[in-house]
Formats: sequence, C-alpha cells, structure tokens
Amino acid sequence: MKKAICLAVLFVLIAMVTACGGNPNNEAPPETITDSHMGDDVETADIPPLPLSYITIAGERFDTSETVLFIVNTDLTNADIIPLRYMTNLTQLFFLGGTQISDLTPLAGLINLTMLDLNNNQISDLTPLAGLTNLEWLDLSGNPITDWSPVAHVGHVEGRL
Repeated sequence: MKKAICLAVLFVLIAMVTACGGNPNNEAPPETITDSHMGDDVETADIPPLPLSYITIAGERFDTSETVLFIVNTDLTNADIIPLRYMTNLTQLFFLGGTQISDLTPLAGLINLTMLDLNNNQISDLTPLAGLTNLEWLDLSGNPITDWSPVAHVGHVEGRL
C-alpha cells in the first residue's frame, strides 16, 4: 500500500513539473521567454554568472579565493589572462618568466592589488591600471611603455625611467 502511494505521488510530481514547463528531455532553454498572458516575447536579460570557485589559465587551475598568485608561463597571451577578472581577492599578482601580454583590461577590476609584477611583456597601455588605487609596488621593466601617467599614484614602479 505504501509503495503504491509513493508511486502515485511521484507520478503527480512528474506531471506537475512537466505541466509547469519542466525540462524532462534536458533540452536547451529557449532564447526568449513568452509571457502567456500577453502573448509577447520577452528577451532574456543578461544574468551575471554565478561566482566562480576557480579559473583556468593555460591549463592550470587557480582558486578564485586566492590572495597571492604566481603564474609561471612564458607562452601566455591576452586571451589566457581574461579569467583573471574573477580573481577579485588578489592582493599580489606575479607573472614570472615574461609572456606575450599586451592588454591589461582583465586586471582593471582587481582593486585589491597592492603588488603587481608584469615585467618583460609587450605592454604599452597602462590605462587599465589607473583605477588600482591600492597598488603600492609595480614592476613593468622590459615593456615598451611611453606614457606612465596612469600609474603615477603607485609609490614604487620598476622600469619607469
């Protein structure tokens, strides 16, 4: 008797989920949401992604809660460092070995950074670092930089002539 009741409840739940728009076939969600009362299509809003617990850079996995990060890879490109924007807890970031980085845009939101080592890259535009007001130490030696004004607020800058 108990088994029959449990099965009946299970069937009712499945029927309810299906009737309410459930996704029993694991189909991709629609690109638009239809308002059943108005018959209008409403575009889905840009919903920010859930907080990430880790990122991957050049095949290496890093926990996003880290506060100090050393990246040792000489083949990094601008695309490789895009995930760094999720490392908002970073206070110290060191790229060791020199890379091919030229675009610092992914670092612009890392407002907790106090130390940043970007020596021996292809960086010429420091504008993305202008808002990093907590930055106290910066190594940009070996980069083709002509305008240092975006980092004028930094107390110690290696490579500035």
